[in-house]
Amino acid sequence: MPVVFSLTITPQSHQVEVLVLACASLWTLAQGTQVLFLYPLTVRQKRLSIFRLGLDELFARFQPTGRAYLELYLAPDTPTFKSVVT
Repeated sequence: MPVVFSLTITPQSHQVEVLVLACASLWTLAQGTQVLFLYPLTVRQKRLSIFRLGLDELFARFQPTGRAYLELYLAPDTPTFKSVVT
């Protein structure tokens, strides 16, 4: 998959991008705050930051299959080991 770079040149277009990122960050923090104060948290959720709680909530809300867990991991899946026998 090719890497797509933003080809914005004018300062106004950069301001719009920063505004969109700021709104998305604030929305995520707002959702995390709601989860923190309105729902009972599991042991795993008590260790997470408010931002991560908000990401979990937004991913669960907008996931089309209905699964309520976060599919964004920083570590890759464990590799499957294959033996080469000739």
